[in-house]
Amino acid sequence: MPLVIRRSAVRLTLLGVAGLLLIITAIDLLGGHWVSRVPEATPVNIEDPDGPSQLTSRGQVTARTQKIWAYSFIGIGGACVAGAIVALASSRPLGRVDADGVHLRLAGPGRALSSIPWDAIGSVRSGVEDSGARVLIVDLVHVPTGLPDDPWDARWHGSTLSVFTDSWTPPSEEVAAEADLILQSLTPGST
Repeated sequence: MPLVIRRSAVRLTLLGVAGLLLIITAIDLLGGHWVSRVPEATPVNIEDPDGPSQLTSRGQVTARTQKIWAYSFIGIGGACVAGAIVALASSRPLGRVDADGVHLRLAGPGRALSSIPWDAIGSVRSGVEDSGARVLIVDLVHVPTGLPDDPWDARWHGSTLSVFTDSWTPPSEEVAAEADLILQSLTPGST
């Protein structure tokens, strides 16, 4: 039974929620003013303070600034929501560990999985980079043809491939354990 690696649904959902919050903030800035400050204005007719009003110069600057922020929030928030929905709806895995080897999406999003056969793998383990990012470390006996020189969401250290796994489900520890079990079962004389 192959172990399939996907993006974490929790992280994608949180990204979508953050995008929605940005869009709601933009609506508030554009006219809702539930939280944001209403631009400063003075009444047109002093005798009718509740009548029509005109923005002061400070109010015009505030209104302009709020519009710039609001349109920025709409763009960024919309991209976050759209990206989260597309990623959640996508059925394309980021990787797979099976009897043939370790298959990872190294060529980039939307590209085919790159396959690393078991005879090319010395060991598979999980670790943490100096930056604090979790990684899957694949030590290769020899580098098979077809692997990209500049992998997506990964980096080469000689013949060792470090793949960033912070957004993976299951976590890199489970993937490394499963890969190690398969590797040990294929290695003659292993216990």
